[in-house]
Amino acid sequence: MRIRHSQHFLIPIIFRTTILSVMIMPSLCLAQSELFSAEKGESIQIQGCRVALLIADGYHDHEFWFPYYRLKEAGAEVLVAGPQKGVVYGEGRHGKDGLPAQVEYTIEEIMQQKFDVIYLPGGLWSPMTLRAHRPTLEFVQKAFKDNVLVAAICHAPWILISADVVKGRKIACPSDMAADVTNAGGIYVKDRCVRDGNLITAVYFGYLPDHFRMLMPAIADKIRKYEKPK
Repeated sequence: MRIRHSQHFLIPIIFRTTILSVMIMPSLCLAQSELFSAEKGESIQIQGCRVALLIADGYHDHEFWFPYYRLKEAGAEVLVAGPQKGVVYGEGRHGKDGLPAQVEYTIEEIMQQKFDVIYLPGGLWSPMTLRAHRPTLEFVQKAFKDNVLVAAICHAPWILISADVVKGRKIACPSDMAADVTNAGGIYVKDRCVRDGNLITAVYFGYLPDHFRMLMPAIADKIRKYEKPK
């Protein structure tokens, strides 16, 4: 468990959450508007899609909340899962905790369920916790075996490395992870985001629009393949 700074308790959590919301929402709105304009006014709908969004304490606020609301807006069923149920906090900025998020399911509870997409937000603490959690690694390995779409951003590929699923795969990630990817047999690329089969990765939250321009059509195409001809 991360240690909270004592000064946090001097500020009511609602006030801190409001401040962080004001800080985060402009960037989320910008990302959303860029994505919308990139699709020439046509929003991709993915009704029937099931998404597992995996987080632990210290997740990156932008990299969780934008995917969460974007996917739900498009019609997906989004399940938030992690090693333990309960409230976890984003990594925040400048010594302040980030936004609270509710982990609804444990990884074990969703292990045998079918998903169309696994989304792995970044941050530092969250990916480090998840990569050390054996059920999470088994869940990710199963997703690759079943050819489920897996999207990872920022330091989330640490989870993929620990799950031993990056060998021969192109990975877009922060430059400080380049050696980790290479040592695990992956192919580090300097692009904003890249798709390699069922895996779609992006460098960091500033490239969320690029990530979703690549991810949303991939989801829509996957769903179309499931649909029976009329």
